[in-house]
Amino acid sequence: MNLKYALIESLITADTSDYTALVQDTDSYGIDAITQKMLDKGSTVTRADVLAVLTNFFEVVEQITREGGAIHTDLMQSRPSITGVFNGADDKFDPKRHQIHTNLNPGKSLKKATEQIITQKVDAPQIGPHITEVKDAVSGSINTALTSEGAVELVGNGLKIAGLDLATGVWFHNLAIGASSYKVATVVINTDKQLIVTAPTLPAGEYHIELRTFQGSRNITKTLHTTTFPTRLRVS
Repeated sequence: MNLKYALIESLITADTSDYTALVQDTDSYGIDAITQKMLDKGSTVTRADVLAVLTNFFEVVEQITREGGAIHTDLMQSRPSITGVFNGADDKFDPKRHQIHTNLNPGKSLKKATEQIITQKVDAPQIGPHITEVKDAVSGSINTALTSEGAVELVGNGLKIAGLDLATGVWFHNLAIGASSYKVATVVINTDKQLIVTAPTLPAGEYHIELRTFQGSRNITKTLHTTTFPTRLRVS
């Protein structure tokens, strides 16, 4: 199986042409799956024997770590370390001020296996906003009507309005030929899953709602993301 990756905008640099790889759809293997892999290779021992040996191995590694020991195998290497500031040479370890860490690094065989990974580029996941429902708080209607200067609730994913650019925000686009668009001035609730805004003064007619934000799936991005709720909403 190949290591699948997608390219997303790099948030580290200012250059909009810079992208970074994000690993996708990685399979995860627990002790049962590893045991099955061992049996699939034609092992002459039973599943119970394999589980017993692996369990004992993990217990011994845990014991060595608990006793402050270091582990060096072809698979991995571990070594304990202590962080925190000590007040002079006579100070002692205080769990309130100091922390013990286990530093893990790949061993020789794991490094070699990593070098042999075959990659496969896939399409990047959609990180822009997506509106699934629009509710008019005045009439209680869902995905049908709007009320001029009334409260409107937008439900979906990635809805949070982020970024200082004037282009960000919520717009009501009148669908009549040559009609105007109206930007929301008041945002009451601004989260990834929910927006509650006060509609502008809207002439009667049919509208589309558009959302523009620099918010991505995890962080603010360098690209303005736009989504339009496809259902026509009527102001009477």
